[in-house]
Amino acid sequence: MAANTSTANAAQAAPPSAPRIAAVPLPLRPAQSAPMRQPNQLLRRARLRLPSPSGSDRPMSRQELAEAVNAYLFTHTKRVYDLNAHYVGRLERGARHWPNADYRQGFRAVLGAQSDAELGFSRTGRSGKTWADEAMAALASVIQKTRHQAVANKAEGEHA
Repeated sequence: MAANTSTANAAQAAPPSAPRIAAVPLPLRPAQSAPMRQPNQLLRRARLRLPSPSGSDRPMSRQELAEAVNAYLFTHTKRVYDLNAHYVGRLERGARHWPNADYRQGFRAVLGAQSDAELGFSRTGRSGKTWADEAMAALASVIQKTRHQAVANKAEGEHA
């Protein structure tokens, strides 16, 4: 109970001219956003066009694609990569839109694509804006609301 009293006293002790900052949620990254995802059919079709390296008559699996990209990247960068079927699946389901530059290079090489767009990779999410654009818009909104609140608090202080 003492904690509630001290909290109330602290709130009353705040100077009237101090602006109150409203909590405004920042936009979620595309991978964390609502489940309305567009599957990346271009990447999936490109993978399914290639035969499995196992020698079967089946198309290349997600894991086989991941292993081929990892092998390509190791050959060209001498670094070990950990691309796996789960990540390829996230790309194909549209949960991820823009893999890192090395992965994009590996996908283009293994799948024979000339550009990222041929594989359905894009820097933007469903809204057509980049995550950074959405974050900047949210920040601008917070600043605008804070300024309005500061003006309102100042006006209240003058009338008191």
